[in-house]
Amino acid sequence: MLGDKTDNSVTGSSHVQQAGGNITGISPDLHREMLETALADLRKDLEAKHAEASRADRAELKMLNMQVDMLNAQIAELQRKLADPEASYATDIARINDIADRLDREANHLGEEKITAAKQALARFDYSAADALFEEVKALNQLAVEQVARAEFGQGEIAEARIDWHSAAAHYRRAAELNPTLENLNRAKAFTQRAGDYNAALPISQKYLALAEQDSEAEFAIALNNHAGLLETMGRYDEAEPLYRQALQIGKETLGKSHPNYAIRLNNLAELLRNAGRYDEAEPLYRQALQIAKETLGENHPNYAIALNNLAGLLGSTGRYEEAEPLYLQALQIDKETLGKNHPGYAIHLNNLAELLRTTGRYDEAEPLFRQALQINKETLGENHPDYAMRLNNLGVLFGNQSKWAQAEPFVAQALNIFLNVLPADHPNNQAVANTLAWIRENLANNQD
Repeated sequence: MLGDKTDNSVTGSSHVQQAGGNITGISPDLHREMLETALADLRKDLEAKHAEASRADRAELKMLNMQVDMLNAQIAELQRKLADPEASYATDIARINDIADRLDREANHLGEEKITAAKQALARFDYSAADALFEEVKALNQLAVEQVARAEFGQGEIAEARIDWHSAAAHYRRAAELNPTLENLNRAKAFTQRAGDYNAALPISQKYLALAEQDSEAEFAIALNNHAGLLETMGRYDEAEPLYRQALQIGKETLGKSHPNYAIRLNNLAELLRNAGRYDEAEPLYRQALQIAKETLGENHPNYAIALNNLAGLLGSTGRYEEAEPLYLQALQIDKETLGKNHPGYAIHLNNLAELLRTTGRYDEAEPLFRQALQINKETLGENHPDYAMRLNNLGVLFGNQSKWAQAEPFVAQALNIFLNVLPADHPNNQAVANTLAWIRENLANNQD
């Protein structure tokens, strides 16, 4: 999917009053410098892992590839944070205050000296002392289930701050198992899905949905929208559509039709309809979402670029290429100014413009854009991500359109291998790419000298 699939899939921490006042943390400039240093360190680690992979045997390679994927995900997250340093600083300050508040509540029996030292470390965005205190709480309170759950949640926040999504998912899942509150289930579902484990995310999402229905209409609508997004990611479109529609209706009644989150829900439903070939139903939803984004966010916002891109995709799908191209170009320009040219969102929009150029026979213009999108995804998402596989497939199709069968085959074969490893067995992409590979191999065999 091209658009944001959630209204608020991960609820943000709020500033919390401490016994001694809020932790203010280091300055915004030092925070940005810390992020830049962390990014440089991760890039060095990534180079080292690539070097290891070049010497590894098959048994070692799978583990190294998983480590490379995690490093790429961490790099992408730091790039996202550096693209909007003010918002990232505010989020991180809120998180350390929430962690400090949890220490006051859950670890006060361990002594003021330990808590004070942990808070001083948190002010430097050093989470190690707080993590150790939560471990002590868990060890001393194995029978106090809710308290252990809160400690697990605190460790989930710490892992989230470290951009360690697999560990964050594990801690949040443990918190949800011990104490299945809305907040615990929401975080557990969101980070399990973000870590790419869709099958594990599904039952958590179902529990969150059932609990949200008993809470409030607003919470239920968010849960419906996010559960639909997970189902769609898994290729279960028929199940996703009624949930999107229900979330949209609740949003209309509770948020109003000019709210940015209502626009997100419009976009999500429109994307599903377009992918199902129901273009006449999708177009008015795309146009409405675009207008809301323009009025509420302005014309230089990443979400406005997403809305432009999605409408362009619909226009391209219905053969209106001359209308679509300037929208893609406008979306790319906004991305360049707001996200930067190494962001996965920029890669999506590059790929989509390249698809339009390929479809209209402008192969020489399309190829460098496909290659640029592929390289961005390789660096930010890793070589086992579905988006990277789709870029490989698209480049292979471009070569196939030019009867360059020998060049096309390895790209599509690699794409299919990735999809089979990371997507559910019955996902539509698996069969679509398998069909493409069969087409290429048949032509390759027929054109051998």
